[in-house]
Amino acid sequence: MSGSGEKKRPIRRQTLDEFLKSVASGFGPGGGSTASAAAAIAAVTAAKAARLSALKKPVFEKDGQALDALANELLELAQADDDAYAGYLRARKMPQDTPGLKEKRAQAITAAMSNALEIPLKAAEASVKIVKVSRRLAKRAPVAAVDAEIADRMAAACAEGNLLLAEENLKYIKDKKLASGAKRRMRAVERAVLRP
Repeated sequence: MSGSGEKKRPIRRQTLDEFLKSVASGFGPGGGSTASAAAAIAAVTAAKAARLSALKKPVFEKDGQALDALANELLELAQADDDAYAGYLRARKMPQDTPGLKEKRAQAITAAMSNALEIPLKAAEASVKIVKVSRRLAKRAPVAAVDAEIADRMAAACAEGNLLLAEENLKYIKDKKLASGAKRRMRAVERAVLRP
């Protein structure tokens, strides 16, 4: 949320310079959004390696397309994370003058926190997909294997960053089934990003 009350441009429509300044301002996107945006950069870095390799071995073009789709998904998740935080803040500001209003506010906060948990989990899982493709490219791609290795490490760090956010948001989830499922997904991400 912008502290100045201005309507800000969606993350995907900002220049890199605008995005960085927005984050640095203290009123821009938070850690989940930045980790997701960085993972999108990792995806296109790996896509570059795939496309350059496809010039020699066309089979790698499919990897490039899959990585493009992941970059797009992660930019959407970066925006969703920013929007989720704004939704949480709106829920916290809801009136609570009567028992009915208190209940409505509590439900809105619960829904906002569930959303705030789901988004970084999805971003971490998308980052794992980049890690897997990047590691394969780093071993088998005839061109730009170093770019694939860089993408692997970036995506792994982004997955871990989104896991940190998910862990923090998990503290506020009262639904035991939702919390258990989230923990299971988090463990799967942790295992997937370990370096062999």
